[in-house]
Amino acid sequence: MADHVYDIGMQAASDHSIWNRAEETGAVIITKDEDFTQIGRGASGPQVVWLRLGNVNRNALLDRISKALPQIIEAIEDGERVIEIR
Repeated sequence: MADHVYDIGMQAASDHSIWNRAEETGAVIITKDEDFTQIGRGASGPQVVWLRLGNVNRNALLDRISKALPQIIEAIEDGERVIEIR
């Protein structure tokens, strides 16, 4: 299951608030925003899937995530803190 920040009423929340919410709930953050990788450097907290795909449309984004899903799941299970998807 995935929740968008908008769906949980956090669309205007700071990155740190989103980070804390993910940590509290055991969620993985999926983002195109490099800021989340900086917050997590050397700290405990949620894992981050960093989508480094540039400006792509929704269909291309979903296609790339779908293709990378086995790699993402494996990296999460291996405890990687930041998983980069290009």
